[in-house]
Amino acid sequence: MNAERSLNVGKVLSDGIKVHDRSGKTVDLHEAVKGPLTLLKFNPGCPPCVTVFKYLQAHVSQYTSTQGATLAVLVVESKDASDYVGEGAPATYTTPGKLEGSVLAGEITPSVFFFDKDLRLIERRAGLTTPESMLRYPQSP
Repeated sequence: MNAERSLNVGKVLSDGIKVHDRSGKTVDLHEAVKGPLTLLKFNPGCPPCVTVFKYLQAHVSQYTSTQGATLAVLVVESKDASDYVGEGAPATYTTPGKLEGSVLAGEITPSVFFFDKDLRLIERRAGLTTPESMLRYPQSP
């Protein structure tokens, strides 16, 4: 897990990461999001991931104001974001497979990626502690 905490830190979220938005349209993730950004990557079959996601859903309205970052969710190994869209839900994207070769690579879920205003990865957290600490933006954007 420690190796994943530093994986790709300092790299920019590059073009070419194709994901599906809520409507099912294929978009480039880099073009779809803005920084500062907190991105939760999770797998719907992972109970700790679902715990973090449910916490996030309940607190999304206050996240941007208290943490100073936009919030987005990336559901891996899923083709349909409709299960993750609800009142107050953050921007949600899905990808049908792994993200090898990208700044979002890594096996551990949940993973939270913190990007600065230029979409440079400043920190990542992998595994589960508490949703509150896992989602806390690491510095003032």
